[in-house]
Amino acid sequence: MLEFVIRLPEPPGPPPHPLVRLLGRAKEAFRTFALRRLGASPESIPLANLLQASPELGDALRDPDVLALLQDRDARLELAQLLRIAAAAPNRPPIH
Repeated sequence: MLEFVIRLPEPPGPPPHPLVRLLGRAKEAFRTFALRRLGASPESIPLANLLQASPELGDALRDPDVLALLQDRDARLELAQLLRIAAAAPNRPPIH
């Protein structure tokens, strides 16, 4: 089974206590286990982790207008194309 995990950069400042890091990894492992038990595919787990870590993205995807737009197949294809173009842009700013 192939499994992906999104690792977000640690916030600036002193590194967290090792116990805090261990608890964070345990939380991530439990969430992955729970999503798999609920029937999520291994490919969808990184997306769920990303939505959990990004309130702005989660809010946008809960917006009724955005949900209505995502019902349109052509809009989804255009969005996928835009995401690929943005990811491939040579002058894309670094992700912090």
